[in-house]
Amino acid sequence: MDEKNSLKYLTSSKRIGNFTPGCGKNRLIGADIKILGLSFLMILIPSVWFVFYQLPLYEGFYKCFAVEVVFIASMLVDLLTLVDVGTTDSGIIPRATLKVNRNYNYYIEPRNPEGSLIKLKICKTCHILRPPRSFHCKKCGTCIEVHDHHCPFTGTCIGRRNHIKFIRFLFATFSHGVFAALLGIYPLWLKYNKPITNMYKFTSVILMGYSLVIMTLMFFFGMFHVHLSITNVTTNEKLRGSYKKKTNPWDLGTKRNWHEKTEVNPATPSSIFDNLRSLMEDEEQFYHSILSRYGTLVCQKVSLSKSDNTSDSENEFIEYNNHGLIKMMQSEEMINIESIDDAV
Repeated sequence: MDEKNSLKYLTSSKRIGNFTPGCGKNRLIGADIKILGLSFLMILIPSVWFVFYQLPLYEGFYKCFAVEVVFIASMLVDLLTLVDVGTTDSGIIPRATLKVNRNYNYYIEPRNPEGSLIKLKICKTCHILRPPRSFHCKKCGTCIEVHDHHCPFTGTCIGRRNHIKFIRFLFATFSHGVFAALLGIYPLWLKYNKPITNMYKFTSVILMGYSLVIMTLMFFFGMFHVHLSITNVTTNEKLRGSYKKKTNPWDLGTKRNWHEKTEVNPATPSSIFDNLRSLMEDEEQFYHSILSRYGTLVCQKVSLSKSDNTSDSENEFIEYNNHGLIKMMQSEEMINIESIDDAV
């Protein structure tokens, strides 16, 4: 099956949830595309109004052509970052066709020496062993790697591959809002170079107020996500208080956390575009490679009742020993329950 037909298969079979391949290279369109369009218009319409109806009334420096160029450039950067984060694969984990062998308990042993075993959960919708920090989004219809949150501005999930792009969008919107607010203050106490109506004064106040609100929200959101990035915590984990009483096994230190967020995670191969052939040719190895990013997989057999009656369609999801990537535990081996964390 070639790449084009494989993408059609993934879409038609809902293996990538509610996403569909976009018109651009390596672009996806989510189910909440209307939300993305609304956010686009919320930036575009006030900006266009400002350029064509407000700036021409100014005098002196504020009427300078360079001011208009810089303002339009900041608007375009803001819109491009919005579209970029809204159409990027955030870390989609395609649904599996094989089923997980439930005769085992599965754990991840993080590479961080201070990290304890993390129990993996099985997603009943996607039929996969959900990697640590991953979450099934009902709106997107699929599991997302290192799921942070489902964004009400971009209409898509923020996850492993697009979190830094989301931070860029927040600060691009903040910068554009600052510029608009500063220009909006001008007509409140300086003269226009031509007579104007009260309507223009009113719209100046509205635009400035709108810009101040957006600017403030984006600044605090942006700083919040920078803090999450340098501590290697997701919004989900922060809201749940996942690490209030225990050590964060993913914390590598401020510098390495930021490097992972800005360099490593965005470069993670997309399961839809970069690893599509691997998914279609060797599904077992494909899911194995995703789990191996988080550490060593540990399996503990808990039951033999169904092992001899497993049908071909329900063959063990992973013959992990064939790849030599895991540790096996006998069912009688004891695990220190206090050292095991449940994956989010």
